[in-house]
Amino acid sequence: MPAGDVPLQPLRIPAGWEVQWNILAELEPTPENVAGKRFGGDASFYALHTSRPFFIDVAWRPEDDPEGCFVLLVLHSTGPVSPTGHLEREGRSSDWEHPLHRAEIRTLHELVVELEKWLEWCSSCSSEEEAALIGRRDAAEPPAASLHDNIVLGWGVSCERRELTLRTAYLDREPYERTGIRFRRVEAYHLIGDTLRSVLFDVEETPLEEILREYSGVFEEGARYSWPGTWNRSPEACLAHFAGLACRGWRVSASCGIDGFVIAGEMEIRSEPLPAGEACP
Repeated sequence: MPAGDVPLQPLRIPAGWEVQWNILAELEPTPENVAGKRFGGDASFYALHTSRPFFIDVAWRPEDDPEGCFVLLVLHSTGPVSPTGHLEREGRSSDWEHPLHRAEIRTLHELVVELEKWLEWCSSCSSEEEAALIGRRDAAEPPAASLHDNIVLGWGVSCERRELTLRTAYLDREPYERTGIRFRRVEAYHLIGDTLRSVLFDVEETPLEEILREYSGVFEEGARYSWPGTWNRSPEACLAHFAGLACRGWRVSASCGIDGFVIAGEMEIRSEPLPAGEACP
């Protein structure tokens, strides 16, 4: 177990999770720390979602082995359902033989990023996404990085490359993280309200029909000036144009500031650690 004088690692845990065990210390698994019996025990962290069929477990394996690693498991958890539709705490069981996701991780920062991604995804995924994950098991790829509460450091458009980029960072507490969001093959975008200190709520893929419906006034006004293109003659014409280029839509929402949408061929998110010395207040 970690030494009592080492603080617990801060974690962003969405509502709905019941943390049943947590001794995950704010301590890197160096050979000296592992050999010093700071990474033993059955588990470092495990939590049960009270209304979704998910259980997450983190442990160092092999126990107290400097050559080991963190093993993160996302498990399918089933049990009796209460009259309110919540899974009962008593009688829950998890399928340890067939994890939904397994990751082997060497560093504390990488573990925190992976763990927070799955805690967020399991809390917010749709019923279709939940069924797909449970159906395919042993997912190789983690869900997309969480952008909630990231500050927008800057954004820009390359007309030549038809790319739009958002540069963001999570600075609420360590581990700080820098995340870039790049849209490629951009066909249309509408971003307003940047406060020069915007705080993202999410960047979420959204059906094109929904974007056109929500921003019908923007498209109608833009058509007077051939925005975003001469093909903007009607919602049906826009949909046909986007479909011909295999475009998808993303809704950009913020807790404070920038708001709008991007319609593009693809979107990529990349995250990396941000040293505490580079984090602005």
